[in-house]
Amino acid sequence: MSRRIEWIDNLRGFGILMVMLGHALTGGALKGLIYSFHLPVFFFASGYLFNPLKYKSSLSFVKSRSRTLLVPYFVFSIVIILFRAFVILGKNLLVNSITSYNEVYNSLIGVVVQMRNTDYSGFCWFLALLFISQILLYYLVKISKSNYKYIILSLILLFVIGWAYIYFIGISLPWHIDASFVSVFFVGLGFIVRNKAEIFSKITSIKLLPVYILINLICTYANYRLTGKIIDLYESSLGNPIFYILAGSSGTMACIIIMMRIPKNRLLEYMGKNSLTYYALHHKIFFYVLNPVILYVLGKTIGDNIFMYSLRPVLLLILTIILISPICYLINKYLPFIAGRRHNKQKAV
Repeated sequence: MSRRIEWIDNLRGFGILMVMLGHALTGGALKGLIYSFHLPVFFFASGYLFNPLKYKSSLSFVKSRSRTLLVPYFVFSIVIILFRAFVILGKNLLVNSITSYNEVYNSLIGVVVQMRNTDYSGFCWFLALLFISQILLYYLVKISKSNYKYIILSLILLFVIGWAYIYFIGISLPWHIDASFVSVFFVGLGFIVRNKAEIFSKITSIKLLPVYILINLICTYANYRLTGKIIDLYESSLGNPIFYILAGSSGTMACIIIMMRIPKNRLLEYMGKNSLTYYALHHKIFFYVLNPVILYVLGKTIGDNIFMYSLRPVLLLILTIILISPICYLINKYLPFIAGRRHNKQKAV
């Protein structure tokens, strides 16, 4: 395995760890800080590995992205919907509840339309967004004939259009088309620096690490002071566009610098390789089940100790990682298509 792949896996592993921790937290400065860069990290990594030249046609590219993103999107969405239906059925049978199945019906519609902040938001929204973002970048590169100046200007223009639409209109479009104009900026950033080795080497200098961290902290705080909300693309909460880009870009670059220099980490590498499965299952299934259990146990054992309750997100994170890891192994070995992979006779990882 090349060193490049190692740090990319570490980066994605750290990224999904931050996504999970962000979901485990109920609020506060740490959640706001994590949300300032956790999605841009994944967008950047996607763009860094993006290679449109290896596809013979637009159709072959769309087929490839459908296999790696849409198949997992639909499969995991249906799994989550079935799980939620089973939970509602269990409540109705065991505790004499009359819980409505509207959530299930709306989720089924949401799988098709994918509209954020509505009853039809569906699940696994990030996979749908990444698919549209990569389609956008593919045609942008193709139309520009890999003219990087044109690509950069187009990415900036798309970002401005996307931000303006979200800020002034704010009606979520199907399949996150509005958000994709924002996210493609970071995907494109990864693509560009991958193809500009000298620039990438300079901007990932260890000397710049404290600068990136400082920029991220300042811009994240400034954006919060302006809006009173944390950065959250799903909630269409972007704040100031300059602060949003600087916070996301600087946070991503800081993560890259660190991940490129840390020793090989088997946990991060494993989570990076299986980030899609961790993403799909952690929030709507495992957090949904484990969170009330942890709160109940903590309540019974430690009472009203606020400090001990702060361990809740940590326990939630650790238990979820432990429980999903063997599922990743089984999917990779027996049903790799679920995670967007081709069947490989080699030992599953």
